[in-house]
Amino acid sequence: MIFFAGKVKDEIARNRPKTTCCRKAFSLGLLYNATLKNGEKAKNISFTVSRAFEMPEVLDAIDETVGVQFHRELTKKEIRRLGRTDGVFSFESPKAAELLAGLSDSQKTLNETVGFKCPSCSKSFLSGLFISSATVSDPTKEYHIEFSIGSADKASKLYAFLSKMHIIPKIINRKRSVGLYFKDSTSIEDLLTVMGATTSFFELTNAKIIRDISNAENRATNCVASNISKSISASQNQINAIYKLMEKGLFESLPKELQDTAKLRLDHAEESLGELCALHTPTISRSGLNHRLQRILDEAAKAEQTIQNTDAEIK
Repeated sequence: MIFFAGKVKDEIARNRPKTTCCRKAFSLGLLYNATLKNGEKAKNISFTVSRAFEMPEVLDAIDETVGVQFHRELTKKEIRRLGRTDGVFSFESPKAAELLAGLSDSQKTLNETVGFKCPSCSKSFLSGLFISSATVSDPTKEYHIEFSIGSADKASKLYAFLSKMHIIPKIINRKRSVGLYFKDSTSIEDLLTVMGATTSFFELTNAKIIRDISNAENRATNCVASNISKSISASQNQINAIYKLMEKGLFESLPKELQDTAKLRLDHAEESLGELCALHTPTISRSGLNHRLQRILDEAAKAEQTIQNTDAEIK
């Protein structure tokens, strides 16, 4: 089973850029989170990525940029984390080591270190970075994309880069990385659009529509249930008040219109106020009915207060 994140990364990898400058930006995005195993002067490069890195489109892009024949020189070790299998890839490349050292320069922007040559280079870089360093949740469950960056300096440069694209992430400091994340569907849609993940964009949009419809139905159901509960509670309070007046021998002293309304309420305990209005002869307005029922409640309350005062005097 391929999860939504895997579908997005596969789609982006298949849309590998065609021009030389964009392919380089794409490759540097893939390698942005890689580390030099023995310090910046070492040639051995190590990075942990998802299954998308085994796609030929991805391997060929790095081959072209750093001069490594991945099919012969790349070593891989599988690890299990967060319920998925990822690969720890290692290779040796003086050119890659030089590029990574440049990407780690905190004094330069991504534009300066990557060397974007055309308007599409930034989109290609983001696509490569997404494949190697991002996670995305199933949109039927939640909206969440996060770039996990191992260096605070690199995370800061990425934040500035995304902000210039008017896609501003939130930041969370984790134990071994910095997370730049988005939890609103609009930002996630923008990211997918920028990276050319059209199919994934429509899948997210459809999930969003279904969620919105479901949420609207739930709100409507909850509203109806709440109104029914309130109506039942109000009806029961009115009936209790009527019985209280009857028990105290005060019912017959009520005005005739209140007695008529009280009898109808007892005979039609489950009817709504609108239906109760229509049962009167002649029919009365809703506000008129509310006024009568409130008077009945007030009379019952006065009777209860009188009893309490009498008991207090006796004591």
